[in-house]
Amino acid sequence: LGDVYKRQVWVGFAPFSAQQGKTYPEAPAREVVRLLAGRYDRVFVHGGGGVEAGFAQEMERMYPNVTAVYGKVRLAGEMDLISHLDCVVSMDSLVMHLASLMATPTVSVWGATHPGLGFLGYGFGQEGVLQTDFACRPCSVYGKKPCKYGDYRCIWSIEPQMILDRVERLVGKTE
Repeated sequence: LGDVYKRQVWVGFAPFSAQQGKTYPEAPAREVVRLLAGRYDRVFVHGGGGVEAGFAQEMERMYPNVTAVYGKVRLAGEMDLISHLDCVVSMDSLVMHLASLMATPTVSVWGATHPGLGFLGYGFGQEGVLQTDFACRPCSVYGKKPCKYGDYRCIWSIEPQMILDRVERLVGKTE
């Protein structure tokens, strides 16, 4: 994957987390993939097995420049891939931490948790943090507590266009 050979803009998208309040909802996640695939050369959808793999594989079938990562590489391969991405969009999750360790620009989307609680990636700049302010945030340190309103409005308030705009800010626009 040497940078000598890479001439395109690659973006990773990891909408999943172990907790509902930290997982980007499916409908807007589909829109994020559509927006990223329409703007950038290659989009890699990161995630685990089960529903996550199903989502990633469906996105891969829908868009010719989208690749579902799960099951294709092991952890070392995923870290190598992340190190070659121009940007990663991630929740408060493992992929955010891997990207920060690889010094890959990252848009970190925060829902029920908050980066001020000490879980922001190593060396991570505030320009990559994407969140909205609600009086009830953070409702949980780890994201395990249920939303007091039952709708996780904090994560739903992060619109797909907001994510694309932040990616563009970090890596620049391409046509």
